[in-house]
Amino acid sequence: MDLKPDIHVDPSLIGRYLAGEALPEEAIAIDEWRAQHPANQAMFAELALLWQQASPGTPYRAQDLAQAWEQLKPGLEITTSRRVAPTLASRLKIAASIVMLLGVGLTAYLLLRPGAKERYTVLRSGENVIKDTLQDQSVVTLWHNSRLSVNRRFAQGKREVTLDGEAYFSVAPLAGQPFTIRMDNLEITVLGTAFNVRKDSNTITVSVNEGMVRMRAGSAQIQVSAGATGVYERVSGRLQLQAVIDRNSYAYATRTLYFYNMPMEEVKVALEKSYGISVVFENEKLARCRLNTQFDRQPLQQVLHVIAASLGLQYRFENNIVYFSGNECS
Repeated sequence: MDLKPDIHVDPSLIGRYLAGEALPEEAIAIDEWRAQHPANQAMFAELALLWQQASPGTPYRAQDLAQAWEQLKPGLEITTSRRVAPTLASRLKIAASIVMLLGVGLTAYLLLRPGAKERYTVLRSGENVIKDTLQDQSVVTLWHNSRLSVNRRFAQGKREVTLDGEAYFSVAPLAGQPFTIRMDNLEITVLGTAFNVRKDSNTITVSVNEGMVRMRAGSAQIQVSAGATGVYERVSGRLQLQAVIDRNSYAYATRTLYFYNMPMEEVKVALEKSYGISVVFENEKLARCRLNTQFDRQPLQQVLHVIAASLGLQYRFENNIVYFSGNECS
């Protein structure tokens, strides 16, 4: 027997279920949904695991279904013709929520429920670039295999996040509420700006596209203005300020590419990162050709067409690989 009306099963509802706070009819709906398909049970198990990772020592409390039915009996209208089943789109939405580490619904529940930890991971990019808007309307774009954690009091004015990997931030300005990013022993503070942060094995690099940021490591600190780069050496803890910036390094987020007398060998690197492709020169001498042009949010096909026409080359696109061919540039 099923409940009427249908109950939509989503990450937020599952969050309440895992906390033992779902209504009786909601608990029954979730258990029916889990039993309908192995994929549903697999999704639920993944969410339960993520719940436990976010709240160590606090396993979810399963609802007592017998008790739930007893609570529902008075006045409950039963029907055998309707099923509690999310559509395919709903299932894909839940799957996407798992990929993005609980998505918005369950993540918001984890962040705001009483007794939550200081930070929870809310975005994990995996093999894809992920773009999301935070509660203060700041926009973050995560590069591959990166993770962003947010302070549970973010919405109450404590705008603090922890980043592992690389991300481009467009921070919404809020008077009296600085935006702080923590990485290792480095603290990056801004009031409202756009910049890229990248961590590799030796350094953390902050490239400022707009505005200004402050980098602080222990008692040392530097101010990094638009068009400049700040570098933190992870081993020594030393901070460096460089009066140059590589805007193509964060074109994966802005989709704006600048090629000023740039050798195709470097163009190749920028294209690969920005569009998630591979570039091959069938004539190795083409790597020395130089390109002078700029692209602003152009689709890949248009970019490739302009490059080929500008340098007198040919190209083909197969299996996410671009092959450039032609004679050596003069």
